[in-house]
Amino acid sequence: MTDFRIDDKAAAFDDAAYALNEQDKARVAALADAINFADPRLTFAYGARAMTETAKFAEELLAQMRAQNDDPLSRALSTLATQLKNLNIAGLPVEKISWGAQLPVLGGFFDPIARIEERFIVLSDDLDSLTEDLQTSLDAVLRDLEIMEQLYKLNREFYHELTLDIAAGKKRLSSAAPPATDVLNRFENRLYDLQLSRAITVQTEPQLSLILSNDKKLLKSLRDGALTIIPAWKEQMESALENWRKQGAAYANLAEDIKSLSETHGKLLESVKETLQIITEICEDRRKVEDELSRMEGYLRGQLTCPPEGSSKK
Repeated sequence: MTDFRIDDKAAAFDDAAYALNEQDKARVAALADAINFADPRLTFAYGARAMTETAKFAEELLAQMRAQNDDPLSRALSTLATQLKNLNIAGLPVEKISWGAQLPVLGGFFDPIARIEERFIVLSDDLDSLTEDLQTSLDAVLRDLEIMEQLYKLNREFYHELTLDIAAGKKRLSSAAPPATDVLNRFENRLYDLQLSRAITVQTEPQLSLILSNDKKLLKSLRDGALTIIPAWKEQMESALENWRKQGAAYANLAEDIKSLSETHGKLLESVKETLQIITEICEDRRKVEDELSRMEGYLRGQLTCPPEGSSKK
């Protein structure tokens, strides 16, 4: 279980420990001056906005993660991979066909090409819808990436705001005559709550970084892989088939065409497989991140309902 590091409640205030710049120091000083121990609302109102927003943030992050759905993309890629394997350009007997192309009668040597043409016609009819599915999935990844980048930025902002609230509270405690003991204890417990919230933001950052990294990896795989190779592969295949149909046995570049097509075909199939592997890894990472975020959220709820050791928190 991850340990959440919480500052010693009794430690004296030291602004150097919070890495504050001059603007932050001025804000901390203003916040500290505004703290009124005689205000009965202080112990539940102090830092309330940052704590509330952090709690909402955790819920939104988990909801966003659970809403991500890679199934349509995975299904589209799996379908494409199966159809590409069935096309089997690499299995064409290149040497035999090339040698047969020099003869006046080819007999059955062009049968493999005829079969390839039949399969390609079927696949070509599906490629547009498959490409459309891939583009839709890419758009979804872009949206997820944008949302996660916003959440990453918000997490940083919440950490910063909570740090200022904590620093101001400790500064106020160290710079004024202490109030009544019960007021002091309640305010210290409030600072403890704020530190728990800040600890959650610290633990959340690497989880968000992992999600962002995965989304960018998937985005690059789609853009540089299938979505780039499919149009070129389709155009190359159509051109080769047209040449084979028109020139038949007289077509001297048959073997060269088949070799080039086989290479492009192999690149496309490999790209599809790599993207499917990335999706598998992303799903595994996402499950781990969801478990960790849920655990952190539960830890925070548990700590906020139980007093820290040696305190009078109720």
